[in-house]
Amino acid sequence: MKTIKNISNEILSGKIDLKPYSKDKSTPCEYCSYKSICQFDKNKFNNDYNYIPNLTKEEIWEKMSSIE
Repeated sequence: MKTIKNISNEILSGKIDLKPYSKDKSTPCEYCSYKSICQFDKNKFNNDYNYIPNLTKEEIWEKMSSIE
């Protein structure tokens, strides 16, 4: 699992992947003001969503406690 610091370093080095989240078939793309710039389309350019699973609170805390 990536940390905020690692993600920040990737963005600052120019790595900006098109990979919005999808949870329960909902995505932020529906409300995004940058759709015309981003051009994200799951059916093009090997794009895909970052699928967020439904986890219990206990599972979330367990994952968070395992982050170094």
